[in-house]
Amino acid sequence: MYKSVIFTNASYIGNAGDFWASPLHYYSFPFRVEHLHYMDIVRDIEKGKLEKYKNRKIVIGGGGMLNQDGNRLNKTLKFLIKNNLVILWGMGSNSLGEYSWNIMDHPNIVLKGIRDYVKEIDEAYYLPCVSCKHELFKRITDNEPKEDLGLLEHSYYRINLPEIPSIVHDKSISEFLDFISKHKRLVSSTYHGIYWSQLLKKEVAYYSGSHLINSKITNLKYPIHVVTNKNLKNWNSDSSKYDTYLDECIELNDKFYERVLELF
Repeated sequence: MYKSVIFTNASYIGNAGDFWASPLHYYSFPFRVEHLHYMDIVRDIEKGKLEKYKNRKIVIGGGGMLNQDGNRLNKTLKFLIKNNLVILWGMGSNSLGEYSWNIMDHPNIVLKGIRDYVKEIDEAYYLPCVSCKHELFKRITDNEPKEDLGLLEHSYYRINLPEIPSIVHDKSISEFLDFISKHKRLVSSTYHGIYWSQLLKKEVAYYSGSHLINSKITNLKYPIHVVTNKNLKNWNSDSSKYDTYLDECIELNDKFYERVLELF
């Protein structure tokens, strides 16, 4: 009945990182594509509208869909994997509690690309978020910063230090990357703020308002410092800078794209 391939990513409303985390922005495909908001799939499945999401070919990612058991995102992920042929493209974990990678062993996953760098599944499956392919990264990667410290804020996890220049992740990607490029050091409460800062060769730290650190931060390939209000202003380190990371991420995604074409 269905001849199209479903592509779905975590969220693309009011979140620049999630919006640009779909491979559909950067690659063309020689088959029919149906692009669905992941939360729409979640709601359909919760309402019992299941037939559309069975016996399909589905590309899941990017975004953090792997959570603790019982979480609605995790329930949907497991349902999709158990009932379809699935490719994971830059999907990752997003958890403050216990979670398991066991679902990754399911035979319906025909190709794995995980943005988390973890031994539990296999570091060979590492695939950073495809947003690295956005053309703006190549244009501004070598811009000389004019300011010292800037804050990158998730709209749900604000840093609230009004004396320090800041930007919220609901802005356009051009505004967000322009802000990053103008600062030498960044502190971020959002995943893509960290990831994009690393792509732009910046010193970046993660802001935490508690002792709990999300798995999407602890599973970064290149670890970064965690800061709080107490030490945020005085933080200083270049250990988060990796000059070849952008090229690495682009190459990994280009190779993954070729593998997708071979399978689908």
